[in-house]
Amino acid sequence: MTHESNAQNLTSNVNLLKSRVTRYAVYGVVISIVTILVATALSAYFFLGEITLNSFMKAQKENGVLWILDAMPFIFAIWGQQVGTVMAYEAGAMVMDQTQELRAKAAALEIKAIHDANHDALTDLPNRILFRDRVEQAVHNAKREGRICAVLLLDLDRFKEINDTIGHTNGDRVIKQVAMRLEALIRESDTLSRMGGDEFAILLQNITDAKDIELVAEKIHRTLETPFSIEGLLLDVQASIGGVVFPEHGGDVDTLIQRADVAMYVSKQKGHDFIVYSPELDEYSEHRLTLMGELRRSIDSGDLVLWYQPKIDAK
Repeated sequence: MTHESNAQNLTSNVNLLKSRVTRYAVYGVVISIVTILVATALSAYFFLGEITLNSFMKAQKENGVLWILDAMPFIFAIWGQQVGTVMAYEAGAMVMDQTQELRAKAAALEIKAIHDANHDALTDLPNRILFRDRVEQAVHNAKREGRICAVLLLDLDRFKEINDTIGHTNGDRVIKQVAMRLEALIRESDTLSRMGGDEFAILLQNITDAKDIELVAEKIHRTLETPFSIEGLLLDVQASIGGVVFPEHGGDVDTLIQRADVAMYVSKQKGHDFIVYSPELDEYSEHRLTLMGELRRSIDSGDLVLWYQPKIDAK
């Protein structure tokens, strides 16, 4: 809201409040006039023995007390105008201050809601929605300027074991520490995102060569080599990484992220640190989808059977 509109609102509020205070001042004037008439009539009756216009005039001239009462309507009128104006401005200013404060709080809540909708609650990194938007913008800019960009997806190895061993709370602490290390090695022009669970994504903009993503992958593994200290335990955390380059591996955001996910999955399955997407990897993606579908149907139909075989040292 502009300063001019604020001033208009203040003026309208002042006029409204002033009119209400003035109304009560008018009531005081009317009561004063009635009081003067009654007092003059009683004075004329007691001192002159009659209530007529002449006795009214004579009582007003001879009774000094009535002179004081005669001034009351004017006092009420002046007091009402002055007090009404002061109170109206004070109240109006207070209302405007409170309104501005409420607007500021509403704007802050709106900004926070937008931030929360686009950022991960645990790490405060951009979430999947914001990352996809950043990749889309990067692809658009790269097309226009004839540049290349890249997407890396990484998934922490054996993170479920960490959660099962030291609990989800400590698992979240590991995720936050991983996020801090990854943030420290990327450039300001790049984007680090937590896609969910123990999966992160990195958008590399303004790269000059497709081999640059291999260098970034090496940096990621080096920064994760140092064990993480949680509750007195030293945890070894590594990651499987898959990468794609625009426009070599895809011309749109969905294709790039999907193929980076394929490369990451193959990297995890084969135990490699890093794999760049190639068309030959798509068969693993199809196998993964088929396997997931078959597993889901097996669970629904009760075809899965758990066998338990204890291992005993004969000695």
